[in-house]
Amino acid sequence: SSGPALRPAVCWPRAPERCLEPPPPPSGREAWAGAMPSNDDDDKGPLGFLDRLLETERDSNLHLGDVRFWKHLEHIERAHIYRTSSLEYRTMKLMCCEAIFYLFFLASLTGLIVTQRSGSLYESRRQQLDYWAGCTKVTDSERSCSIYDITSHEQLMTWMKEDLAPKAFTEQDMFHSLSAATSIFRLQSGVASWTPRYVGDTKTSVLVGAVRIRQLRVQYNLDCTIMEDLLSIHPDCFPKYSPGVESKMKWHPTWTPMHIQGHYVWYEANETEQGDTQGYHGVYPGSGFVLDLPMNLSG
Repeated sequence: SSGPALRPAVCWPRAPERCLEPPPPPSGREAWAGAMPSNDDDDKGPLGFLDRLLETERDSNLHLGDVRFWKHLEHIERAHIYRTSSLEYRTMKLMCCEAIFYLFFLASLTGLIVTQRSGSLYESRRQQLDYWAGCTKVTDSERSCSIYDITSHEQLMTWMKEDLAPKAFTEQDMFHSLSAATSIFRLQSGVASWTPRYVGDTKTSVLVGAVRIRQLRVQYNLDCTIMEDLLSIHPDCFPKYSPGVESKMKWHPTWTPMHIQGHYVWYEANETEQGDTQGYHGVYPGSGFVLDLPMNLSG
């Protein structure tokens, strides 16, 4: 087939020398584009493709949930919505169900947030802090905790032996590991008896797993200074903890037994599987040197 016909030149009768030359003929793609009819879908809106679908395609799930329905909701023809088998009706039903599910999810998430901010959770944390730190109420606005009186490593070892360990084994001196049990049913052999490990004098908190002691160490003489007058008395300084001064070196003595040398090794947070901890003097990461206490008091 040939392209569009050329138009003749336009001349004035009284001045034949004044003629307008015809425009150059279109070539290639332009000629074919001018000969092709325009797309009717553009005139019918962004959902005009629905008019080209067969009846079986309209009743199928080919375009069910198409994002164009969400983007151009105002272009849906209302006449098709009243037919329950139409694509428009089923798409509107799907959008309604998703809206209901979203509202239900939003209500559940809001309820969880409100529950986490309730007073019972705060009181539980306060009770555990008082239990492990040995806090007593002095006045309505003042509390005294024995853990804050520790100022040396000798006092720390004494506190761990005489205060921490007995509080971790209040009911009995040994607890069975749940991971080592062969079955969770009472009719099976090797089932651990029901012995919840209560922590606290109110018996409202149960400890699951082992007690972990984690230590973060810093490098001395970094990010800190000592007055010149005190260098002869105390030559080394220990800075406040920060990721830049954290020590990751092994620190076990040469005579340390092999079976406990792993506790002197630094571990990443993804290895300890612990998150950041909000402490009294700052935020501490989950990395460090860890020690999981055994399930019996004698070790």
